[in-house]
Amino acid sequence: MRDAGRLFPCPTLRRVTTIADQDEARRVAFGRLYLAAAFAALEPETRAHIHRWSRDLWMTAADTRPSRPGGMALIRARLHRGYLRARWRDHERTLADLGLFGAGAGAR
Repeated sequence: MRDAGRLFPCPTLRRVTTIADQDEARRVAFGRLYLAAAFAALEPETRAHIHRWSRDLWMTAADTRPSRPGGMALIRARLHRGYLRARWRDHERTLADLGLFGAGAGAR
């Protein structure tokens, strides 16, 4: 949603969108600080369990079939699945940076 305010011609809507963007940025920053500290306090087995659970949950959502079958629905589902799998790789890098797993896990 970053910079989405520029898309709206209405000054009030632009302002509300800007405020929402700022609020979301604060939430993300807080979440990163919190998770880094929380992950550091966990045992390696617990961190591994959280990583597997998160990945499995994400992939289950990515592999869910559309509720209305049909040619276009299947094409959209395949594109959606590829997009979600690619996005998981981004999220996984962030989780590694925060210490959920990998070389820096628990070192914070």
